[in-house]
Amino acid sequence: MSKEDHPNINAVWFAMKINDSMVECLRGDAGKLLFEILGDEELKVMLVDFVANASTRIDKIVETERRK
Repeated sequence: MSKEDHPNINAVWFAMKINDSMVECLRGDAGKLLFEILGDEELKVMLVDFVANASTRIDKIVETERRK
């Protein structure tokens, strides 16, 4: 997720902040399984997909607004 791919948002920082927020929101027994949760491959794929889709959408919005 380079600056060239998504010039309008820092996608890596965005992903890190989402991940940090998820960790802060864990409750009960989930907090005891932090490393298992952070290492879960399905969650990683979900996060990358979300950030890539959101970044792409933001870029489309910015490009559309620039053309006006």
